[in-house]
Amino acid sequence: MIWIIFTYFFIIVLSLSLLYSSRVFQFGLLLLRFVSNNISKTISNSRSKEKAIIILGPSGSGKTTFFYMIKNRKFQHTTISMKSNVMELNYPENTLLIDIPGNTRIAKNEILRYIPITKAIIMMIDSTSKSSFRECAELLYFVICEVIAKSISYSRDTHKKIKGTPIFIICNKNDLSSSRNESYIKEEIERTIDRIRNSQSLLVERNTLGDLDNPFNFDDLPNIKVSIFKTSLLEYNEDVIMAIQKCLNFN
Repeated sequence: MIWIIFTYFFIIVLSLSLLYSSRVFQFGLLLLRFVSNNISKTISNSRSKEKAIIILGPSGSGKTTFFYMIKNRKFQHTTISMKSNVMELNYPENTLLIDIPGNTRIAKNEILRYIPITKAIIMMIDSTSKSSFRECAELLYFVICEVIAKSISYSRDTHKKIKGTPIFIICNKNDLSSSRNESYIKEEIERTIDRIRNSQSLLVERNTLGDLDNPFNFDDLPNIKVSIFKTSLLEYNEDVIMAIQKCLNFN
């Protein structure tokens, strides 16, 4: 769109120069350059202020359903996708909502892509499935390490402390009798992350997730607040609206 405007503007300047003088043409070029520079600065500034909220979770956990409930305010049947879904939110402003595929390899690549602008993380989990707890823990370990690494890098480069990144763990399918409560799921995830952390510490010298002599606990994470709550995404109702508000009103 911008280049179309430039083209039309250039044609007008050229036409005027042919009708009048080369001075008009030179003035037009200077004006075009001025407009171009200001538009470029505006685009650059808007991109630098861009933020993202990412939705993660194993396949079948309900993350894409949650994404479309935020977007369309209604329940919508979804299918497994290998591409991220992206929408721009009206609130918070200049914020992208990104639904990342459940495939582990794709998810990690997308996390690395968006982590520089990520301001909040939503982790969807199937509260009836222990395998979902394990997959969630593995993904959380990866993303928490990246969030902490980003924080360390920012502090080193700017000598300022970065604002904390909240993580919201949503336990979906709470309507089913086989669903587990939040405390049980939290403890299972923490135990799994602790095992991953201990095994990873044998492979790398630097460990970013706390003291290995103590069991891993979300409460010990630096500058990261983890909240966990339950819901059911069968329909767009008050519980779902409250879950959405918790995730979007994090500032």
